[in-house]
This record gives sequence, C-alpha cells and structure tokens, in this order.
Amino acid sequence: MKQLGKITLSLLKAIGFFIWFLFSFIFMESPTLAYIICDNETRNNVNICHHVLVLIIGCLVGFVSVYPLYKKVNGTPIWSVKLSIKNLLISFGFTILSTLIESIIGNVLKLGSSNDNDLIRLLHTQLGAIVFFTLVISGPIFESMLFQGSLQGGIFKKLNLWLAILLTSLLFAFAHGYELSWSTFQLFISGLSFSLIYLITKDIKMVIFSHGLLNLIIWIFRFF
Repeated sequence: MKQLGKITLSLLKAIGFFIWFLFSFIFMESPTLAYIICDNETRNNVNICHHVLVLIIGCLVGFVSVYPLYKKVNGTPIWSVKLSIKNLLISFGFTILSTLIESIIGNVLKLGSSNDNDLIRLLHTQLGAIVFFTLVISGPIFESMLFQGSLQGGIFKKLNLWLAILLTSLLFAFAHGYELSWSTFQLFISGLSFSLIYLITKDIKMVIFSHGLLNLIIWIFRFF
C-alpha cells in the first residue's frame, strides 16, 4: 500500500510537471505576438510603439513562465559556470556542424517552408528588428531554459543520460515541426546539437549562444 502511494505520488508529480512544461512552452512563445500584423496595419505601415510594447510584455511573460520551472527542476544558477574559450569553441563547433548537416539535408531534399518565407519578408519591413530579436535573442534564451535546462537538466536528469538527450531532442523537434517529416528531422539535429553542448559544457549559456548563432546563420543566408 505504501509502495502504491509512492507510485501514485510520482505519477501525479510527473503529470504536474508536464502540465507546467506545456503552459511554459505556450507562454514562452508570447514574444512572437509582437510581429503579428494587426488588421489596421500593413507590413510597411505599423505602429512600432505598439509592437515594441507587446514584445516587452511578451518577454516578461515568457521569462516568468519559464524561469521558475528551470529554477525548480534544474536548480543551477545561469551564471554559475564561468565563461571559457573552450566552451565557446565547443558551442561554435557544434553549431557549424549542425548547420552544415541541416543545410545538406535541405539542399538534397529541396525543403522549404511558407512560414520561413513569411519571416524573411517581415525582416525586410519595419518589424525587422523585432523579428530579429525574437529569433536570435529571446527565443534562444527561453527555449534553451525550457528544453535543455528544464527537461534534459531537470525533469529527465534521473533517466539514462542518452535517453534524456534523445527525448529532449525529439520534444524540441516536434514542438517546432508538429509532424513526421524531413524538416522535423532537421530540427531534431538542432535539438541534438544543443543537448550535446549542454552535456559537455554543463553551461546553459553555451546552449543559448549556439541556438542564437544557428538562427543568425540560417537567417543571414536566407535574408541575403
């Protein structure tokens, strides 16, 4: 009976963390609301102050939803690991390798996305700076804390090391890709790269750096 109670408690705890994770992921995406065109706006005629305000509120909401979960299940202060050239080089190397693999897959299979094209077009408008900020700064921060920080380094830390990495990478891919496809596999490669960086460096800042750099490289190539 006592054992059953422990199992039930563990199950309820797991369900609770899953619900918390789900809501954190949803609210984490709130900064992207800043580059949604309102009904009375066009791409070249927008209320910048309105969009900046939405971005600021979205970032605050994203941080408040994600950081408490990270702090609860991971417990490692973001600045606990000192910056080092070695970790930066590891992060940079995995980023370049991941970019090359994804680029080869994309070119061979001629993959494309209408959503990517929409973002590219927005980068050429007055909302370009806001789109750039969410892709290269706020998005990588929140997603790294949620997936590698909260899942791999928190909720999954009692699992087998490689199983935790695999699950984290799969959840990262399907959270962005939503379906079984080669595009989702590309996202899995990104997630795997971030998880390996976190495994080796034990520094969430390096994951954030890699995620932001990868997004920057991808959008530079597509922007120009």
